[in-house]
Amino acid sequence: MILFLTAIAFMMTVQISHDIGQIYRHGGILRHVRMMGARPALDRLVMNHRMFAVMPDGTRHRVTARQLATDYWRFERLIVPAVVRGDRDRLATPLHQIRTLYPAAHRIELIDDPILILIFRGSKAAQRRIVASLDISQGLGR
Repeated sequence: MILFLTAIAFMMTVQISHDIGQIYRHGGILRHVRMMGARPALDRLVMNHRMFAVMPDGTRHRVTARQLATDYWRFERLIVPAVVRGDRDRLATPLHQIRTLYPAAHRIELIDDPILILIFRGSKAAQRRIVASLDISQGLGR
């Protein structure tokens, strides 16, 4: 029985050592598949963004991933970069959905929301800022 338990403990130690070695071999824990889409912002990685439809009078309405018929990760990895680049071809369907939800909207704003992974510099006050602003009144029949 003791030999069996020793063998199990040895195998678990080998497996843990191998897993730790793989983490550092591939660039650390931040290379995890869910964090590969994180965008660097100075000394932090921003993992969450909020999108708002801006009306002509300045009021803003939040546009969620659910309203765009997608999930969080597709929103962060596909829609957010397209808004930042201003890529209207990739945004055709989301822009149509936003125009259906908020017909008076003339612009969308993308704000980074402070779910942050701080990188070796201690904590800093997380502040929201506008990452991108895209005029949606152009080319949409207005």
